[in-house]
Amino acid sequence: MLGCGDTGRALDAGGRRRHQQPRFKPVPRSDAVTTSFPWLSSGFASARESDPVNLFPKVSIKPQPKSLPSAFLHHSSDNETRKTANGICCIFRVFESPLFTPADHRSMESIAALGLAANIVQFVHFGATLLSEASERHHSASGATIGNAELELIANNLQQLTADLTVSRPGSDSQVLESGLQDICKRCRSVADELIAVLDDLRVKGEHKRWESFKQAAKSIRKEKKIEDLKKRLDDLQHGIMVCLMAVMRGQQSEINATLEQLLDYHCKMEISGATNLRDLRLHFIEALETAHRNWLRDSTRVVTGFRDELVKLVKSNEEAATTQAVILSLKYELMTARQRSIEDAHRKTFEWIFHDTPNEPCAKSSFLDWMKSGDGIYWIAGRAGSGKSTLVKYLFEHPKTRGNLKIWASGKKVIMASHFFWIAGTKMQKSQEGLLSSLLDTIFTQIPALIPAVAPWRWQKAKTQTLDREPWTRKELIQALGLLRKQRQIPVRFCFFVDGLDEYDGDHDEIVRVLQDLITSPDIKVCASSRPWNVFEKTLGKRNSGQLCLEDLTREDIRLYVHETLAMDPRFLDLDDEHEAISKQQITEAIVDLAHGVFLWVILVVRDLLRGLSNDDTVSVLQKRLYSLPSTLEGYFQLMLDRIDAVYREQTAQILFLVLEAERPLPLMMLAFLDKFQTGYAIESPIQAKNQWELYNLCNKTRTRVKARCCDLLEVAQPGSNFFVDPQVVLLHRTVRDFLLTAHAQKQLRHHLPTFDTRAYCYEALLLQMKMLPPSPEYVSSTCIEVLMLNDLMFYAYSIERSGTPFDLAALDEAERILKHRDTASSESDQMETLTSLREWPHASPSTLQPIVVRFFASPPGERVYQAALEFGFHRYVDKRRRDEPGLDKGFNFLIQWFPAI
Repeated sequence: MLGCGDTGRALDAGGRRRHQQPRFKPVPRSDAVTTSFPWLSSGFASARESDPVNLFPKVSIKPQPKSLPSAFLHHSSDNETRKTANGICCIFRVFESPLFTPADHRSMESIAALGLAANIVQFVHFGATLLSEASERHHSASGATIGNAELELIANNLQQLTADLTVSRPGSDSQVLESGLQDICKRCRSVADELIAVLDDLRVKGEHKRWESFKQAAKSIRKEKKIEDLKKRLDDLQHGIMVCLMAVMRGQQSEINATLEQLLDYHCKMEISGATNLRDLRLHFIEALETAHRNWLRDSTRVVTGFRDELVKLVKSNEEAATTQAVILSLKYELMTARQRSIEDAHRKTFEWIFHDTPNEPCAKSSFLDWMKSGDGIYWIAGRAGSGKSTLVKYLFEHPKTRGNLKIWASGKKVIMASHFFWIAGTKMQKSQEGLLSSLLDTIFTQIPALIPAVAPWRWQKAKTQTLDREPWTRKELIQALGLLRKQRQIPVRFCFFVDGLDEYDGDHDEIVRVLQDLITSPDIKVCASSRPWNVFEKTLGKRNSGQLCLEDLTREDIRLYVHETLAMDPRFLDLDDEHEAISKQQITEAIVDLAHGVFLWVILVVRDLLRGLSNDDTVSVLQKRLYSLPSTLEGYFQLMLDRIDAVYREQTAQILFLVLEAERPLPLMMLAFLDKFQTGYAIESPIQAKNQWELYNLCNKTRTRVKARCCDLLEVAQPGSNFFVDPQVVLLHRTVRDFLLTAHAQKQLRHHLPTFDTRAYCYEALLLQMKMLPPSPEYVSSTCIEVLMLNDLMFYAYSIERSGTPFDLAALDEAERILKHRDTASSESDQMETLTSLREWPHASPSTLQPIVVRFFASPPGERVYQAALEFGFHRYVDKRRRDEPGLDKGFNFLIQWFPAI
């Protein structure tokens, strides 16, 4: 079980206490207690700082033979076949995850058998060849003893390789599908034993070498029939392996087939280059098997060589694919591309000037097009807040013309483009140096997996030789890897990195500029970076780089186009009669362009206000008054939005804004659905009542309407998605809104309407209420592990409140335990098994650090899940209370763990 009398001890198989390191530590961030809002993430911090224990048994495969003799290598068409035995261990290592069901372990056994089959094919083929050579040498002048030592070593290697074959568990499907291969392996061991016995009998022994040699020669004549018998048996085994592999690779229920398909599927889902090659190698192997089967009697040696070589290629390629997946997964982090996806696409036809031959304003030192085709170093896109820098960087990164122009610079080398969009309001990784470097390496390794061994050899070897460990990379590792990337010349490739928002980096800005400058010391790397025109960037990027533009000086025509298409072409605006007005409609649109000063966000807000006026049937003169009454700066505009909010809403406005400001990631809309019920006791007293999809949809829609009414345009809320506990999300309109709300004046105004508000206490109650509403469907809950993560976040908030010096109400934790126990009782064992089984693909789409959290949840007995979480977090007051109230705690694992071997 996960925990018992104390957090450092557990029971072994015999019921004895054994020492065991805690798998979680209390959340260590003191700042997180007061400022963080770790929705769906609190477990990340604690999980990263611990050593997760794999609760499921690993498949033990140790085929590491001695060095093979020269005769073996001479006959091999690929020296890499020597690594087959070691290599197959890595094919399934990507699946050795606590989240995978034992079906995956059976698949690992099947793939291990495939690798072992490759070794056996090699041995049988070369053993038969050497026996033929031995027979020939027997009839030659030099005698029959020349090849004995080599053959004996091969036989010994076969014994070692076959000794560790994993036998399928009784009753499993793989026993039927792979039983033929296992039978052949047993017969191979028998042949190997007999070969060793024959060779040992033929070896020259004793002190009288000449007499012994004469006796040995006489024996060899008598043993020739035995050798011929062994040759025939080896030929039969060779054909048997071929037929068995053919049946397994063609069988629809074959676990070998299923596992290779799964590995290919993950390669495709992760968009790793080489998926087509994996598919082709598998087809080529099957084709080689069929060819060998058809032509077996005609030329067995040639056809066996053909399918043997294809098998070796198949094993090696899948080993490398699994190792590649393991390394790339270790680089991924939560919301890695969320910031880029959240940035609005450029308005139609805007920013097209960036691909012109020459800059259209003297402020640009050189055109971006020239820099793409032949420039080097860092191209700096400077711009005022709200001028559209992030939109432009996204536009450049995703536009096909960018890659086309970079190919001219690459001069025949492959072009790799990678990006990172810093976000000061996001997670730690989204605004850190580690996040930047991880994003770049993730893209590079995904597009050119062959770079991994050269750029990160330590990670490559670790993934090959150990159980998959997705421990996040350290900054030192990341810098070292990029340092090796700068120096590598094995693969002809050039890199262009797009880095947005240097001013949103949470650290020393001089340091992040130095990181970029280190990258461009390689002639094969250049960087396009954007930021506000702060002095630190002006001194380092503005004066030292020939590539630079000031965005607000170049977007006048883009702004004019936007105003024309969104305002001037609006039917209500077109219907306005300005014949008798003092100002024309065109003058209004031109005034907007003039007043914008290149700040696109200001234009968007102004146009939005004028369109509202059109809804009120404003005339041209009224629109003019409205335009000139609006603040000319973004800060003034945000203050106007805040002042416009209805007085009756302002307390909840402050609550919502504080929650969004303190969130470490976009806040799910559902978290804001319970503001009226906060601190009323409703969270504990309300009944457990699962809601259906329609009820959840209606609740989300009502909450969305309320949020928009209370926060105007300061926030953006998307339409409800498929999982109402995750989507839609609530985000600030722009980074400048966050800057404004954090000013002393805005904070004072918000606190005036809300003197005290504990975001952690509110979030605990909101999560508790959501747990009571969760639908019972296993597919719905497990699709995001939402039930697991809710518990983890509940414990985070409870523990952080406790640590802050305010005693947490333990009854609220008891209520969480009651909810989970009710859900366990309401669902059948088959439902829970289905939930767990559906997690098969989950870790490949989610941060790997969540795996221990999921294991802890499913391994905990019903009624002890909150208790076990409290143990891991170190919430001693609650743990002591539960032990006093329930002396029978720590009984053992959940039945699911006990059933794992049979899943």
